[in-house]
Amino acid sequence: PQDLAYLPHVESSFNPAAFSKFGAAGMWQFTRSTGKNFLRIDYIIDERRDPLLAAEAAAKFLKQNYLALGSWPLALTAYNYGQAGMKRALVQEGSYEKIFTHYRKGHFKFASRNFYSEFLAAVKVAKKQERSKQIQLAKPLATVSIRLPGYVDAARLCRYLNITPATLHRYNPSLREPVFKGTKYIPADYVLQLPVRFKTNGLLSGAPSSLFRSKQKRSKFYQVRSGDTASVIAKAHNISLNSLIKANNLNPQAFLRIGQNLRIPSSANGSPSLITPVRYDAQGLVLSGSKKSSPVVLEQVIEQDSAVIGNLKVSGIRRTNNLLSGAIEVQPDESIRIFADWLKATPESIRLTNTIAPNQDIHPGQKITLEFLNVSIEDFEANRFDYHQETQEDFFSSYNIVGITSYKVVEGDTIWDICRKKFDLPLWLLKKYNDDLNFNHLTLSSSLQIPIVSEI
Repeated sequence: PQDLAYLPHVESSFNPAAFSKFGAAGMWQFTRSTGKNFLRIDYIIDERRDPLLAAEAAAKFLKQNYLALGSWPLALTAYNYGQAGMKRALVQEGSYEKIFTHYRKGHFKFASRNFYSEFLAAVKVAKKQERSKQIQLAKPLATVSIRLPGYVDAARLCRYLNITPATLHRYNPSLREPVFKGTKYIPADYVLQLPVRFKTNGLLSGAPSSLFRSKQKRSKFYQVRSGDTASVIAKAHNISLNSLIKANNLNPQAFLRIGQNLRIPSSANGSPSLITPVRYDAQGLVLSGSKKSSPVVLEQVIEQDSAVIGNLKVSGIRRTNNLLSGAIEVQPDESIRIFADWLKATPESIRLTNTIAPNQDIHPGQKITLEFLNVSIEDFEANRFDYHQETQEDFFSSYNIVGITSYKVVEGDTIWDICRKKFDLPLWLLKKYNDDLNFNHLTLSSSLQIPIVSEI
């Protein structure tokens, strides 16, 4: 149904730059786990940010829900609650109406129960506005698509095409900031969108061979140890202190903390950003400044700490009968599926190696063994670092920490309840402000530092 096009009104108010505290991104608010089924989402490209690609993915996802559940009220509610959860509710109650009235299990609370109702209300309001002719719709961008024959630096490509980085970003919203900072190349085979005036056969055929690279820049990182200073680390890796500061968004004093993971830039990685990432207001209008104006608050914005904390290295590496394996400590937001993607393996193989049942999840702090058959340990660690840095960069592009409060653990508390139910925070953020936090055991009456979050 064409009315499904109004769903972003409920999800994001049609804001293509919307980002939730728990990682849902874009106009259609895909989470990473769901979005990966339809879109490319990584440190270089996040197609959730492209309204057209995300809309096509949403259509596929809604169609899957409809085929599995048999009605649009159920399919739309599953967009919020999940298809598996709605299947269980349907088996128990038999219809959408009975689910709405009687179902009380799991996390089926106010938001999920009223999601379809909110959608119907949003459609009614939006259509009324359209009939009033008070809304002036922007004209669609006329574009031409060009597939890149190799990896390419964004700055060099802009100079070759004689366009501004802002234009490149406007036409290619799925390209993430590391591309424009010079940390990563635009990938080979990426379908580049350009203004229609570039509709010329062989636009890139005459480009110098030096424009393209044969491989992507590999991420390299270093975990800060006791006694380290930024200048010592920079010297040890043969880079300038300034490039290390810029690559990691350090303050001018280059303050470090033990356990912090620093990106080690190549000679180009530390260069200043080519553009300020495009930001939008609640109506999806481009803001003139680099940040959205925040309402006046009493709290002072605290200096943002976007450092990736946690042990991302593989330990206990050994080779047995030509099989390379090692151990890792699971960090927040990691899953067996994510590890399988990085290892180019199957989730089942990881479960088998660690004797993990099909219905059992892994949890932060857990130690598991991984086998490196298809990728190197260095590539695995680099992908892991990029993943966590992506999570934090996206978060701090949308939220500020404006204060710190404390919370005393009471009987019955779990990490999940404290994060999600009491303070509405992602687990990795709680860990960042509580270095000694034990994911598996909370000490009664112990005090936790709770960051106060404000949307930018």
